[in-house]
Formats: sequence, C-alpha cells, structure tokens
Amino acid sequence: MMDKIEKFKLIITKNIKPLHSVIDSLTNEQKEYYYSFISRNYNQEEELTLLESKFHPNLQLPKQFRRLKKMNRKPKYIILHDTNCLSHRDESLSVINSRNTLGPIKINQILIEKRKEINYHFIVDKIGKDFEIISARPLQYICEFPEIRSDIGKQALHVLIASDLSINVPDKRFYDVLAYKLLAPMINVLQMPKNPKSTIIGHKDVLNKTIWDRIKEIFIKRPEQFRNLEQCPGSFLFFPLLHSTVQKYM
Repeated sequence: MMDKIEKFKLIITKNIKPLHSVIDSLTNEQKEYYYSFISRNYNQEEELTLLESKFHPNLQLPKQFRRLKKMNRKPKYIILHDTNCLSHRDESLSVINSRNTLGPIKINQILIEKRKEINYHFIVDKIGKDFEIISARPLQYICEFPEIRSDIGKQALHVLIASDLSINVPDKRFYDVLAYKLLAPMINVLQMPKNPKSTIIGHKDVLNKTIWDRIKEIFIKRPEQFRNLEQCPGSFLFFPLLHSTVQKYM
C-alpha cells in the first residue's frame, strides 16, 4: 500500500511538474498540512489547486464570475474582520509578513468554504514592506454573515485584515494606510455617516447573540469549521487610534 509521502510525491510529480523539486525541502509540519487536504473529499482538480496555491500564491479564482445578492441600501457601516473570521485557517494567515496572503484567502473562501466569491469587499494585506488595499467582492454585492445583526450587516462594507490581531500588534503605518487609502475615502465618496466611531466597527461588536449561540453549538459538533468570531478582530486593533486617524484624513 502506497504511504502518504509516496502518494503526495506522485500527485505532484505527475500533475505539477514545477513543484516536485521542492517537496523534499518541506518540513514535516508542512507536509502534514498537504496530506490533510489529500485525505479530504476534494476532487482531483481541487486537490491540485490547493497544493499549487502554496507555491503560486494568487490563483485565478473564482473560475467564473457570478451575480450575487445585490446591496439594496446605501452602506452606512464599515465592518472590520481579521483572520479569526476564517474557518480551516491556514497558519500562514495568522502573522503579518511580507508574503502575499491573497492566494490562501481565495483557497479558504472559494475552494474550502465553497463560496462563489471572497466574502469581503476589501482585504488589507502586507506585500513586501508596505500594506496594500485589495479589492475583493464588488461593492454592489452584499457580504453574507448570518451571525451579524441584519440591520447592520446588509448595510455594510466588509474589510478583512490579513492577520490575527489577537496575536499581532499593527504599527502606525498600518493605521495610516487603512485610514488614508480606504476608510476615509469610502466614508466621503459614499456619503456615509461622518462619525468614525459609529461607522467603523468590529465584527465581534455586532453579533446577533441568539444566532451566534446556535452557531457555537454547530462548532462543537464540527470543530474543523470553528471560527473565533468573539476575537474578530483581535484586541490589538486599537479602535480609538483608528477612528482618530480616519478623522484626520476625512
């Protein structure tokens, strides 16, 4: 019977020729990460895409663009998320580093969670030495978070910060980029309420307690789907500093 390593090398060698030379350089932990995907019920194409994503970080996903549920009200809120919001978390998404994390986020959202599109309008990612704002879901479509209060979630833009902010402390540059390039312009152009304190809020602060309690029960039965929404975003995102920085650029 073929063991895990041989099966893994066979898949890579046969189907993704540029990758076979790097397999031996992976740590045991990284190999186990891949094996966990092989053992799941993904089809062959999805397995290969998942493996390939580790070495080609920005794949063409989704394969086809589809119409989603439209936002029928002008947005009044901007809701911030971090990687605690993602299930099946890639450990590489938990730290701020210079590697583009858009690829793993696409894999998480579209292949693993089976979404038609990334469930955030914008992603804040550190690429090289600076933070960048990446457009994800088109603004005309709502992002669907059933655990968020419906009076807020459907009138909101959703921003994913590609880091676990319960572990990582963002620097001043992060606040400046987020405020100057995204938050202040969105508030001004879309004529959202001018008070950043009421307009820019965290995911954990707008949970519908009844629905969230039900979701937590599901997580107990399906721990692989766990999302730590009560830490989304983590406490190292300092909202008073963010609000004052946005106010400066409005």
